[in-house]
Amino acid sequence: MRLTNKKENTKLSSVTNSSQTLTLIITESFGDLSCNFYKDNSDDILLTKEQIGQALEYANPIKAIQKIHLTHQDRLEKFCLRIKPGHPPNWGYPLQK
Repeated sequence: MRLTNKKENTKLSSVTNSSQTLTLIITESFGDLSCNFYKDNSDDILLTKEQIGQALEYANPIKAIQKIHLTHQDRLEKFCLRIKPGHPPNWGYPLQK
């Protein structure tokens, strides 16, 4: 997997929390946005909240998706995977399946 930290321009070889390993399977363009698609141990496909919000053209993508998530937490929580803070900035937020 290759993930670039925008602030530090650091390449990562893997992202793992205590129970999941995420693998970058493809990067595709969605309009002018480059979206990274990840696969977890269950072969589910995930995106970051930020990428979903950017693809939907929200002015503040992370906050907009967080608001939607909080409003529908009972339905959406099962689709989240949280990565420990300390990874690149986008990895501190739940990934959406």
